[in-house]
Amino acid sequence: MNIKKLEKNSVFRNVSDITKNKHMQRVNIIVNTIEGRFPDVDMAEKIKFKHCKWVLDNFIDEKSKYTKDDYIRSLRAMINALGKSHWCDMLNLNLDPSKGGRPRKIGVRSSKRIF
Repeated sequence: MNIKKLEKNSVFRNVSDITKNKHMQRVNIIVNTIEGRFPDVDMAEKIKFKHCKWVLDNFIDEKSKYTKDDYIRSLRAMINALGKSHWCDMLNLNLDPSKGGRPRKIGVRSSKRIF
């Protein structure tokens, strides 16, 4: 599946190349899993809420705790890169600001122009 749009919309701030590559590998695995289960989804733009829900309930749920956390982080970034951030609310993937934590280093390009 073509994930160029996801790569183009993702912004990595002060992140090593290894972290960026691992994140993109996880996104690629998630997208290929969706394509394997739902053959009609052949582009990242065709991913719907039900596909993300299936990945969260079936694919990510089988992983160990820390691997699950990494995949959830990548799924959240992928959903935001698709421009569907309201899905994170419905999937309960949003971070709780009252718990604190570090600022995010993987973001989404806010402008449609690419410099």
